[in-house]
Amino acid sequence: MLVLALVVAVVLVVVLLATANPWLPVSQTVTIPNASARKLEDPIFLLLSNVPGAEVHRTQPGTFALLVRRSPSWIWLPLVITFPLGLLFLMVKETGSLQVTLEDSGARTQVRLVGKTKKSVVKTVAKALGSLGA
Repeated sequence: MLVLALVVAVVLVVVLLATANPWLPVSQTVTIPNASARKLEDPIFLLLSNVPGAEVHRTQPGTFALLVRRSPSWIWLPLVITFPLGLLFLMVKETGSLQVTLEDSGARTQVRLVGKTKKSVVKTVAKALGSLGA
Protein backbone atom coordinates (compact mmCIF):
# COMPACT_ATOMS: atom_id res chain seq x y z
CA MET A 1 0.00 0.00 0.00
CA LEU A 2 2.84 2.39 0.88
CA VAL A 3 4.56 1.66 -2.44
CA LEU A 4 1.36 2.45 -4.34
CA ALA A 5 1.02 5.75 -2.46
CA LEU A 6 4.62 6.67 -3.32
CA VAL A 7 4.12 5.82 -7.01
CA VAL A 8 0.98 7.97 -7.13
CA ALA A 9 2.83 10.81 -5.38
CA VAL A 10 5.73 10.65 -7.86
CA VAL A 11 3.32 10.67 -10.81
CA LEU A 12 1.49 13.69 -9.36
CA VAL A 13 4.76 15.58 -8.83
CA VAL A 14 5.86 14.86 -12.40
CA VAL A 15 2.50 16.05 -13.78
CA LEU A 16 2.61 19.20 -11.66
CA LEU A 17 6.16 19.97 -12.74
CA ALA A 18 5.27 19.50 -16.40
CA THR A 19 2.21 21.75 -16.32
CA ALA A 20 3.00 24.32 -13.64
CA ASN A 21 4.94 26.99 -15.49
CA PRO A 22 3.37 30.31 -14.50
CA TRP A 23 6.12 32.40 -16.11
CA LEU A 24 5.19 34.15 -19.33
CA PRO A 25 7.91 35.46 -21.66
CA VAL A 26 7.30 39.14 -22.35
CA SER A 27 8.64 41.38 -25.09
CA GLN A 28 6.39 44.29 -25.93
CA THR A 29 6.46 48.04 -26.44
CA VAL A 30 3.81 50.49 -25.26
CA THR A 31 3.71 54.03 -26.70
CA ILE A 32 2.56 56.91 -24.50
CA PRO A 33 1.79 60.03 -26.54
CA ASN A 34 2.53 63.63 -25.50
CA ALA A 35 4.90 62.74 -22.67
CA SER A 36 8.64 62.76 -22.11
CA ALA A 37 10.47 59.88 -20.47
CA ARG A 38 11.80 62.16 -17.73
CA LYS A 39 8.27 63.24 -16.70
CA LEU A 40 7.00 59.64 -16.75
CA GLU A 41 9.74 58.10 -14.56
CA ASP A 42 8.14 58.86 -11.20
CA PRO A 43 4.54 57.98 -12.16
CA ILE A 44 5.67 54.70 -13.73
CA PHE A 45 7.80 53.86 -10.68
CA LEU A 46 4.76 54.51 -8.47
CA LEU A 47 2.52 52.37 -10.68
CA LEU A 48 5.05 49.52 -10.71
CA SER A 49 5.36 49.74 -6.93
CA ASN A 50 1.65 48.98 -6.65
CA VAL A 51 1.92 45.62 -8.43
CA PRO A 52 0.93 43.00 -5.80
CA GLY A 53 3.77 40.74 -4.69
CA ALA A 54 6.46 42.54 -6.69
CA GLU A 55 9.60 44.48 -5.85
CA VAL A 56 10.66 47.43 -7.99
CA HIS A 57 14.25 48.63 -8.31
CA ARG A 58 15.44 51.66 -10.28
CA THR A 59 18.54 50.29 -12.00
CA GLN A 60 19.44 53.48 -13.89
CA PRO A 61 17.61 56.58 -15.12
CA GLY A 62 14.65 55.45 -17.22
CA THR A 63 15.08 51.75 -16.40
CA PHE A 64 13.33 49.68 -13.74
CA ALA A 65 13.53 46.03 -12.70
CA LEU A 66 10.34 44.41 -11.46
CA LEU A 67 10.94 41.18 -9.50
CA VAL A 68 8.27 38.64 -8.55
CA ARG A 69 9.07 35.75 -6.19
CA ARG A 70 6.77 32.82 -5.49
CA SER A 71 6.76 29.28 -4.21
CA PRO A 72 6.31 26.82 -7.07
CA SER A 73 3.12 24.76 -6.97
CA TRP A 74 4.95 21.43 -6.96
CA ILE A 75 6.32 21.95 -3.42
CA TRP A 76 3.01 21.15 -1.69
CA LEU A 77 2.93 17.42 -2.37
CA PRO A 78 6.45 16.59 -1.11
CA LEU A 79 5.85 18.97 1.80
CA VAL A 80 2.79 16.99 2.91
CA ILE A 81 4.33 13.57 2.27
CA THR A 82 7.55 14.31 4.17
CA PHE A 83 6.06 16.48 6.93
CA PRO A 84 7.60 17.84 9.25
CA LEU A 85 10.95 17.66 7.45
CA GLY A 86 9.11 18.68 4.28
CA LEU A 87 8.68 22.20 5.68
CA LEU A 88 12.09 22.85 4.16
CA PHE A 89 10.37 22.83 0.74
CA LEU A 90 8.82 26.18 1.73
CA MET A 91 12.27 27.69 1.20
CA VAL A 92 12.14 26.91 -2.54
CA LYS A 93 11.34 30.08 -4.52
CA GLU A 94 11.12 30.97 -8.19
CA THR A 95 11.87 34.46 -9.43
CA GLY A 96 10.46 36.19 -12.47
CA SER A 97 11.74 39.54 -13.67
CA LEU A 98 10.52 42.25 -15.98
CA GLN A 99 12.74 45.06 -17.23
CA VAL A 100 10.89 48.29 -17.95
CA THR A 101 12.77 50.83 -20.08
CA LEU A 102 11.62 54.34 -21.03
CA GLU A 103 12.85 55.77 -24.33
CA ASP A 104 12.09 59.25 -25.69
CA SER A 105 10.84 59.15 -29.25
CA GLY A 106 9.97 62.68 -30.29
CA ALA A 107 6.69 63.84 -28.76
CA ARG A 108 6.00 60.43 -27.28
CA THR A 109 7.66 57.91 -24.99
CA GLN A 110 8.09 54.23 -25.72
CA VAL A 111 7.98 51.87 -22.76
CA ARG A 112 9.68 48.52 -23.43
CA LEU A 113 8.77 45.51 -21.31
CA VAL A 114 11.19 42.57 -21.53
CA GLY A 115 11.54 39.54 -19.30
CA LYS A 116 9.67 36.61 -17.83
CA THR A 117 6.95 37.08 -15.23
CA LYS A 118 3.43 36.06 -14.20
CA LYS A 119 0.53 36.79 -16.54
CA SER A 120 -1.26 38.78 -13.82
CA VAL A 121 1.76 41.09 -13.48
CA VAL A 122 1.81 41.74 -17.25
CA LYS A 123 -1.92 42.58 -17.19
CA THR A 124 -1.50 44.93 -14.22
CA VAL A 125 1.47 46.75 -15.78
CA ALA A 126 -0.25 47.04 -19.18
CA LYS A 127 -3.40 48.43 -17.55
CA ALA A 128 -1.36 50.94 -15.54
CA LEU A 129 0.56 52.07 -18.63
CA GLY A 130 -2.70 52.39 -20.55
CA SER A 131 -4.03 54.73 -17.88
CA LEU A 132 -0.98 56.99 -18.35
CA GLY A 133 -1.59 57.20 -22.09
CA ALA A 134 -5.24 58.17 -21.72
